[in-house]
This record gives sequence, structure tokens and C-alpha cells, in this order.
Amino acid sequence: MPTAEPIDANVFTFEADELCIKAAECAACGARFHPPRQYCARCASREMRARVADPAGKIETFTIVHQRPPGSLVEPPYTLADVQLRSGERFSCVSLDTAGMTIGASVQLRVAAFDTDSGPRAGLVFDLVPEGEANA
Repeated sequence: MPTAEPIDANVFTFEADELCIKAAECAACGARFHPPRQYCARCASREMRARVADPAGKIETFTIVHQRPPGSLVEPPYTLADVQLRSGERFSCVSLDTAGMTIGASVQLRVAAFDTDSGPRAGLVFDLVPEGEANA
């Protein structure tokens, strides 16, 4: 379990030394979101239920970033991808690696340490899952 506090406590926590990715599900239409939100982007309902997302998923689309945008905590090159989690949430996430990235590749979310202006903090990143180990 990392000792650094999350960059954004609304994104994930640790419970019993286990990564818990915060998400929300609309009670009206079943749409799932990460990070959690107050209302549903699909049907505008405000009946959202808290849930924990599965940390495994697949790359929907990606790009390799070669220039460092202002304020970035990640040194290029790195991968920025839209990841579809097994539990249904879709969001943008980074990988500190660039090798072997393909659309449809299986990934696993994990926590990495980043140096910020307020000291070391923890953030979500993804790693590729070797083909033989993927069951997403």
C-alpha cells in the first residue's frame, strides 16, 4: 500500500490495503462513471449510487505523448489512453510505458507515486497485461 496520499481522493482509496477505484452507477438507467459524479450524463438523473470499479479493462484508443504539457506530472514519452474497465466505466488514464500499446490490449490499473508541488502523491496509471494472463 502506498504511503502517499492520492492526488485526488475522489478517484481512489485504499481499504484493507486494497485499491478501491471509486465509481458511480445511475439508479435510473444503469450508466457507470469514473470518477463518480452527482448526476447521470446519459439520462440526467440525480439518483447515483457509489460503487467500486474493477481495475482491469481494455484500451479503447490511445496516443503516445512526446511533449510535456504545462503542469504535467509525467515525463514524456508516455501513453494516454481511453480505458474501458470490465465493470463498465470508461475514462482517460496514463501509462508510464509506451511499448506494445494496441487498441484492445488488456490493462490493469495500479497506483504510482508522483512528485507534486505539495510533496509525493499517488495517482492511477495502467500497465499492459501480458496476453496469456489477460481475462478481461
